[in-house]
Amino acid sequence: MGPSCWTTGKNIYFRPEEVKVATVTCSGLCPGLNDVIRHIVITLEIYGVKNVVGISFDYRGFSDKNLPEMPL
Repeated sequence: MGPSCWTTGKNIYFRPEEVKVATVTCSGLCPGLNDVIRHIVITLEIYGVKNVVGISFDYRGFSDKNLPEMPL
């Protein structure tokens, strides 16, 4: 598959079906953060990215293999 086009006309050079996206938040209260994450996931799905996960327990979630990823 060759490059795909964004609606802005810029090229992307990855295969959306092979991409894995992870999002991590660093605790604390942050009003509106759920909406931001939701819109990121929706936009990625529009472009064909299906493997989107959340990382629990801040940055510890990246290094602790016993903490599971959360599918978004």
